[in-house]
Amino acid sequence: MVSNRIINRVNDMHRQAGISLIGFLIVLAVAGVALSGGVKILPIYLESYKIDMAMQKVANEGGESTLDIRNKLTRRFDIEDITSVKPKDIKIFRRDGKTTILIKYSVRKNMIGNLDVIAVFDKKAVSGKSVD
Repeated sequence: MVSNRIINRVNDMHRQAGISLIGFLIVLAVAGVALSGGVKILPIYLESYKIDMAMQKVANEGGESTLDIRNKLTRRFDIEDITSVKPKDIKIFRRDGKTTILIKYSVRKNMIGNLDVIAVFDKKAVSGKSVD
C-alpha cells in the first residue's frame, strides 16, 4: 500500500514536468510586446533627462537677455540632438534676479499599428535651483 503511494507520487511528478509549449509561447509573446514597448518609450525619457540638464545649465549660466538665454538653450538642444522641443514650447522669465525657464511639450510615438503612446512634459528650471 505504501509503495503504491510512493510510485503514484513519482509518476505524478513526471507528468507535471513544467510549462507547456503553448504556455511558453504565450509568456514569450507577452514578454516580447513589453520589451518592444520599453524600447520605444525609453528614448522619450532619455531625451527628457537631457532637456532637464540643458535647462538647468542654461538657467544657472544666465545671459544678457531672454533672447540670449533662448539662443543658448537652442544651441544646447542642437548639440544634444533634442528634437522634441520647438521654439514655441519655450517660455523664459526673469524676475528678482532669477531666471525661470518653462518648457511644455509632448512626444508621440507609434507603438503597434494604429496604437500610439503620447508623453506630455511640463518642465521648469529656476537659476540656483534644481529642475522640477
